Amino acid sequence: MEHLCFFCNYARPDGFDPTLSQVPLKDRPDIDRWILSDLQKLVALAHKSFQTFNAMAFCLEAERFVDDKLSNWYVRRNRRRFWKSEKGDDKDAAYQTLYEVLLTLTKLFAPVMPFLAETMYHNLVPGAQERGDSVHLCPYPEVNEALRDDTLSADMDALLDLVSLGSAARNTVKIKVRQPLAELKVQTSQESVRRAVERFGDQLCDELNIARVTFLSNKEFGALVKTNYTADAKISVQRMGRTWERSTKRFRLWRLLGRIRGGVGHGDRREQLPLGPGRED
Repeated sequence: MEHLCFFCNYARPDGFDPTLSQVPLKDRPDIDRWILSDLQKLVALAHKSFQTFNAMAFCLEAERFVDDKLSNWYVRRNRRRFWKSEKGDDKDAAYQTLYEVLLTLTKLFAPVMPFLAETMYHNLVPGAQERGDSVHLCPYPEVNEALRDDTLSADMDALLDLVSLGSAARNTVKIKVRQPLAELKVQTSQESVRRAVERFGDQLCDELNIARVTFLSNKEFGALVKTNYTADAKISVQRMGRTWERSTKRFRLWRLLGRIRGGVGHGDRREQLPLGPGRED
């Protein structure tokens, strides 16, 4: 209901009319086309879930869609588009996109939240209550393949993951978002992440309050993070017993032999030590 209230509070004073001509999809920003694309994925899941009598799967995914994508990203990132006083295609596209998302969600929720969905429908559709229209008499939403863009959805999901990881990194070192940072370096083999950095770098910088973001390829720069694994001796002894002790002795011997094979350096000359009687390496 929070998003419905937000929409009504701005759309009604601006005189928004959902029956007017729509802004073409190709002329809308990436974020509008992304939320519509992911909405089609939710519609497809709703059909699959209800056909297999697994309404819980749909409800959980719908909750993630509303919280993570619609609320925490789409509405929050687009508030200025609704707030600005001048009218234009950009503001109309924002209203039309949010209206379509809310109306489709209302129809999707009707089987599991009948009374709330009916109230939302009457608030969204002008004159519906006076005419006696009901959301339960509307056709159930179908997937619109023209609105699906799997590449855009993958890129935006990668962007959301980067924002989440960047925020977690700030929290780990206790640096708040209001403190600007010089650079964020991203390295991965995933193509969607590379596209997200190139396509949505400005949004990433704005969200994490950094000056620039740089993508580093594995082939060109090598690994940025090197991981060392160290076994906990106390736990290992409890679980492995004498096997752990024998393994530890063998490892120490192997490491000592590695040093012996490497020789002992004396200035620029490296002296090779014999490995056994009558043998030199």
